[in-house]
Amino acid sequence: MTTTDLNLREGPAPAFLKIETLGRGSELTVLEKQGKWWRVKSAASGAEGRINGTFVKPKA
Repeated sequence: MTTTDLNLREGPAPAFLKIETLGRGSELTVLEKQGKWWRVKSAASGAEGRINGTFVKPKA
């Protein structure tokens, strides 16, 4: 991630409820991309939700 904390949300907009906060270096599985909002699964918790993909970069 290119930010220190990123909110995992129930839907593709800041108005949706936050499921959890992902820290820098969190591993995610991308399930779907729709514009800047991506549906992902957190490797640590197993939670699924939406993030703003502009703050994510692939693992090197």
